[in-house]
Amino acid sequence: MTSCNWFSGKSSDKLISFADSLIYGYYCSEDTMLLHYALKIYNETDSNKIDSRIAYTKLRVLFLLKHYSQGEEFVRSLDENIFFKPYHKKMYLDSFRALQYEENGDSIKSTNIYRKTASNIQTYFDKTEDVDALLDLYAIKRKFETQKSILEEIDRMIDKQENLHREFISLKYMQKIHYNPFTYLDEQSFMF
Repeated sequence: MTSCNWFSGKSSDKLISFADSLIYGYYCSEDTMLLHYALKIYNETDSNKIDSRIAYTKLRVLFLLKHYSQGEEFVRSLDENIFFKPYHKKMYLDSFRALQYEENGDSIKSTNIYRKTASNIQTYFDKTEDVDALLDLYAIKRKFETQKSILEEIDRMIDKQENLHREFISLKYMQKIHYNPFTYLDEQSFMF
């Protein structure tokens, strides 16, 4: 018995590029079937060939499709070294878990998870002053704080850390336009 597999014989790099173009097509058309096709390609990718770019892109697809339990499973399967920041694996695990609680109507548990995640990222930033962490921090905080309180907090940080003035101004702008690093092109499905 033979099976027809569209993926057989295709170069892994070409398939990943095709999956990326499907995601772009989704942003242009909002056709979720394109995301399903892309996810199928990512799921068929040899686990030994998963790099950071593939992992983060697959995570974005799982968020967009609202496949939160599958996302949590995928994050658990990844080595910590695949993530760009040391707190990312836990942040993604917690985010998928919080979104599952949200989906089930338990805003108290989801808010508690987001608060703890924000605290972990804040601790990381306080130790490293890695300004990239601020994007994640305020994306998470948007789940439980108002935009006004976030902008006021950023203003206080501008006053405290003059050496990061430009970065905080950029961060403030991104908060005003509802920047979300996880679904940055999808205005309708903000993760945070």
